[in-house]
Amino acid sequence: MLHGETELEKAVRASEILFGKQISGLGVNEILDIFADVPSTELEKSKLESDGFTLSDALVVSGLAPSKGEAKRLVQGGGVAVNNVRADDARSAISVCGVY
Repeated sequence: MLHGETELEKAVRASEILFGKQISGLGVNEILDIFADVPSTELEKSKLESDGFTLSDALVVSGLAPSKGEAKRLVQGGGVAVNNVRADDARSAISVCGVY
């Protein structure tokens, strides 16, 4: 199946993002396109806007960690990345704009 140079470039970019390259600089539509078939969890925007919603909370809510304690161990062990950047604090606040 041949899709052309543009589609090839999109596929290569998506592969790079999915396997660790920086996600910064992408537009919303590009991100949605790349992650369309990737398992995900939807959260209400209000949860992300509330104070105190942490990376640990996000890991538990998404099912990636069974508890906050395990989420903390995953982060401390270097097993968690947010936007392809390794996370270093499970207590970091998560918001609509990112991790702080």
